[in-house]
Amino acid sequence: MTTIARILLIALTLGALSFAPAVPAQGQGTRTITIAHPGPIHTMDSPVTWFIATHWLTMLMGDCLIWRAPDLKGYVPQLAERWENTAPDRWRFFIRRNATFHNGEPINAETIKWNIDRIKARRDFLVNPQWAFVKEVVLVNEFTLDVITNGPKPYTEFDISYNGCNILPPRYLAQVGDREFARRPIGSGPFRLVEFREGERYVFEAWDGYWGGRPRGVDRIVYQVIPDQATQAAALLAGQVDLITNVPATDVARVRAARNLKIVPGESGFFHNVLARARMDFGDMTKNYPGYQPVTMSKEIRQAIFHGLDRATLAKVQGAAKAVLVRITCEYPEVPRKYCDEKNIRAAYNPDRAKRLVRQAGFDPAAGKKPVIFFDAPSFQIGNEKEVAEAIKAQLEEVGFDVRLNILDNQAYTEQVSRRANYRDLTMVSLGGSPSLVPLFYRCEWPKTGSQYTCNRNWQQWGDLILKEMDPKKRNAQWERWWDHYMDHATTITVHEIQRQYGMSSRVEWKPRADGWVTPRDLVVR
Repeated sequence: MTTIARILLIALTLGALSFAPAVPAQGQGTRTITIAHPGPIHTMDSPVTWFIATHWLTMLMGDCLIWRAPDLKGYVPQLAERWENTAPDRWRFFIRRNATFHNGEPINAETIKWNIDRIKARRDFLVNPQWAFVKEVVLVNEFTLDVITNGPKPYTEFDISYNGCNILPPRYLAQVGDREFARRPIGSGPFRLVEFREGERYVFEAWDGYWGGRPRGVDRIVYQVIPDQATQAAALLAGQVDLITNVPATDVARVRAARNLKIVPGESGFFHNVLARARMDFGDMTKNYPGYQPVTMSKEIRQAIFHGLDRATLAKVQGAAKAVLVRITCEYPEVPRKYCDEKNIRAAYNPDRAKRLVRQAGFDPAAGKKPVIFFDAPSFQIGNEKEVAEAIKAQLEEVGFDVRLNILDNQAYTEQVSRRANYRDLTMVSLGGSPSLVPLFYRCEWPKTGSQYTCNRNWQQWGDLILKEMDPKKRNAQWERWWDHYMDHATTITVHEIQRQYGMSSRVEWKPRADGWVTPRDLVVR
């Protein structure tokens, strides 16, 4: 896309928003920041979705019981002012007495119990399995409750401070219903939502009634939906937005040279992965592709893809990434050192072995009989997905595949492919990962969406043992067996861990979170 085309697209995008009714700023301040957002957001009911960019928004307007510290070293209080592990299967939370929702609805221990019970009862919520470890919630008094787990749970604090942990208002939800709440939510956090335009923008304003005091650094945060990465960079250079989450490699020099801009490196918390279909019983396969048999149903083909990827080169194509083999950062002790060793990562790229595996699967590329791979990818989610997907296509064709690449903009990809797990052979996704949650994604009972690719009862049993083992040494030994199967089965093929290159206005002061969440509660606008 040329520079002129970028500017025209920005003008059309932002011009369309000029018809939105003006929202008066709350209080005396007028400090506003505009953040580029990949969009679109279809619901603000946080337990419903796993879309991380949705939770960037819900964590601005909503509090959880506790929250992960920005550097991920421990946890900080939110609605629970303190907590303690009173028994291997019991956690006690003391709820602060000065917190309310944006409409004045009170918050107490019964409010927390209602929220957890709601998630556990709703099998249609994507985060429902995340909370399966909770056996019951017991009220101790008006502002104290016990969360009782199904046996020992070493990752309890992490799970209750992750996706879908926002505490929602029971009375307001009952009044407006789930569908209306998805677009007109309220919470108890430091910012309140004042404008929700699906696929266009989401506007938040600082709230005077927050228990921790009105935010001091910024009065108004606008998330402007710009799904194309190159257009985001053009918008930053043109002064239309103040912050983008990743500067394309082609624009880094221009952003650094601009007097009023800066680049701040940071973690993303995400990995680029190639997902290979090994089951037919999820997504829209039967409906949309009747009679189609993915070549990736063959383990030899999946292994050929695994060994056909030059991860070091793909990391360079991405521009700010680190080649890895598994979907949890090597900073965690749960990742065996052998999977973090650069020599082993380089050795995983074995094109000769990939070619042999293709032949073992019954194909003969030299004779023109190549396995056809249909490969869906987004143009932009975290950074340079289009370029990485094109490089993957080239690498796989070098080892004997015929790759039919289909690149879609983020909105079309989300609606047509990702949300419905609607892909034939391969799809490229940006996935987060943590020791607490990754074993859950491969349970046979996990919702059959884009995160469910296999069902192996032994593998599931190993994951269950990991999530119950309180001894770190024993737990990490179990992790090694779990990762060995992950690598061998190759339905999720990890490419690299993405590093961010935040581009932002020089008037913005913000230290990115270590998990890559763009939830700038502590951002300051000069």
